[in-house]
Amino acid sequence: MRHPLLILLTFLLATLCACAAPGMIIDGKIAVAGNEPFSYLSLTGEDAVQYRLTGELAAALELNYQGQRVRLQGSLVKESVGPGYPAQFEVDSIVTTGEKSNQLPDSPTGSQATGD
Repeated sequence: MRHPLLILLTFLLATLCACAAPGMIIDGKIAVAGNEPFSYLSLTGEDAVQYRLTGELAAALELNYQGQRVRLQGSLVKESVGPGYPAQFEVDSIVTTGEKSNQLPDSPTGSQATGD
Protein backbone atom coordinates (compact mmCIF):
# COMPACT_ATOMS: atom_id res chain seq x y z
CA MET A 1 0.00 0.00 0.00
CA ARG A 2 2.96 2.35 0.51
CA HIS A 3 4.08 2.17 -3.13
CA PRO A 4 0.86 3.52 -4.72
CA LEU A 5 0.87 6.34 -2.18
CA LEU A 6 4.50 7.14 -2.99
CA ILE A 7 3.73 7.16 -6.71
CA LEU A 8 0.74 9.46 -6.15
CA LEU A 9 2.79 11.89 -4.05
CA THR A 10 5.56 11.93 -6.66
CA PHE A 11 3.02 12.67 -9.40
CA LEU A 12 1.43 15.49 -7.38
CA LEU A 13 4.82 17.03 -6.62
CA ALA A 14 5.79 16.92 -10.30
CA THR A 15 2.49 18.57 -11.26
CA LEU A 16 2.97 21.36 -8.72
CA CYS A 17 6.50 22.02 -9.96
CA ALA A 18 5.28 22.25 -13.56
CA CYS A 19 2.62 24.81 -12.59
CA ALA A 20 5.15 26.96 -10.78
CA ALA A 21 7.38 27.29 -13.85
CA PRO A 22 7.89 30.87 -15.06
CA GLY A 23 5.74 32.05 -17.96
CA MET A 24 6.66 32.30 -21.59
CA ILE A 25 7.08 35.70 -23.30
CA ILE A 26 5.91 36.34 -26.86
CA ASP A 27 6.15 39.46 -29.07
CA GLY A 28 3.97 40.44 -32.00
CA LYS A 29 1.05 42.39 -33.40
CA ILE A 30 -2.50 42.11 -32.02
CA ALA A 31 -5.34 41.52 -34.51
CA VAL A 32 -8.70 39.79 -34.82
CA ALA A 33 -8.41 36.76 -37.12
CA GLY A 34 -10.91 34.43 -38.76
CA ASN A 35 -14.46 34.95 -39.96
CA GLU A 36 -17.59 35.34 -37.85
CA PRO A 37 -18.82 33.40 -35.98
CA PHE A 38 -15.37 31.82 -35.58
CA SER A 39 -13.23 34.96 -35.18
CA TYR A 40 -10.65 35.16 -32.38
CA LEU A 41 -8.05 37.51 -30.95
CA SER A 42 -4.58 36.69 -32.21
CA LEU A 43 -0.97 37.73 -31.93
CA THR A 44 1.28 37.18 -34.93
CA GLY A 45 4.98 37.15 -34.10
CA GLU A 46 7.80 38.36 -36.30
CA ASP A 47 8.58 34.70 -37.00
CA ALA A 48 5.03 34.39 -38.50
CA VAL A 49 3.80 32.13 -35.68
CA GLN A 50 0.17 32.91 -34.85
CA TYR A 51 -1.24 32.55 -31.32
CA ARG A 52 -4.89 32.54 -30.30
CA LEU A 53 -5.00 34.70 -27.14
CA THR A 54 -7.09 33.65 -24.14
CA GLY A 55 -7.37 34.61 -20.49
CA GLU A 56 -8.76 37.53 -18.52
CA LEU A 57 -6.63 40.11 -20.35
CA ALA A 58 -7.78 39.05 -23.84
CA ALA A 59 -10.78 41.43 -23.77
CA ALA A 60 -8.59 44.38 -22.74
CA LEU A 61 -6.12 43.54 -25.50
CA GLU A 62 -8.92 43.41 -28.07
CA LEU A 63 -10.41 46.76 -26.98
CA ASN A 64 -7.23 48.76 -26.40
CA TYR A 65 -4.32 47.25 -28.33
CA GLN A 66 -5.55 46.15 -31.79
CA GLY A 67 -2.97 47.00 -34.44
CA GLN A 68 -0.23 47.48 -31.84
CA ARG A 69 2.93 45.52 -31.20
CA VAL A 70 3.00 44.09 -27.69
CA ARG A 71 5.06 41.78 -25.50
CA LEU A 72 2.95 39.36 -23.47
CA GLN A 73 3.74 36.98 -20.65
CA GLY A 74 1.71 33.84 -20.12
CA SER A 75 1.62 30.15 -20.85
CA LEU A 76 1.27 28.06 -23.97
CA VAL A 77 -1.96 26.10 -23.54
CA LYS A 78 -1.97 24.23 -26.84
CA GLU A 79 0.49 23.80 -29.72
CA SER A 80 -0.49 24.69 -33.28
CA VAL A 81 -1.83 21.72 -35.23
CA GLY A 82 -1.74 23.29 -38.69
CA PRO A 83 -3.34 26.02 -40.79
CA GLY A 84 -6.52 27.34 -39.20
CA TYR A 85 -5.59 25.91 -35.80
CA PRO A 86 -3.14 28.34 -34.18
CA ALA A 87 -1.29 27.77 -30.94
CA GLN A 88 -3.31 28.87 -27.89
CA PHE A 89 -1.63 31.28 -25.45
CA GLU A 90 -3.15 32.28 -22.10
CA VAL A 91 -2.13 35.85 -21.27
CA ASP A 92 -1.08 36.56 -17.69
CA SER A 93 0.34 40.07 -18.15
CA ILE A 94 1.09 42.74 -20.73
CA VAL A 95 4.82 43.40 -20.47
CA THR A 96 5.22 46.27 -22.96
CA THR A 97 3.26 47.90 -25.74
CA GLY A 98 4.36 49.58 -28.94
CA GLU A 99 2.88 52.28 -31.10
CA LYS A 100 -0.08 51.66 -33.37
CA SER A 101 1.13 50.71 -36.81
CA ASN A 102 -1.60 52.76 -38.53
CA GLN A 103 -1.15 55.90 -36.44
CA LEU A 104 -1.03 59.19 -38.37
CA PRO A 105 1.82 61.61 -37.69
CA ASP A 106 1.07 64.65 -35.54
CA SER A 107 0.17 67.82 -37.41
CA PRO A 108 2.99 70.39 -37.53
CA THR A 109 2.66 73.28 -35.09
CA GLY A 110 2.32 76.79 -36.37
CA SER A 111 0.69 75.75 -39.65
CA GLN A 112 -2.52 77.66 -39.02
CA ALA A 113 -3.28 80.50 -41.41
CA THR A 114 -3.03 83.95 -39.92
CA GLY A 115 -4.82 87.07 -41.06
CA ASP A 116 -1.68 89.25 -41.14
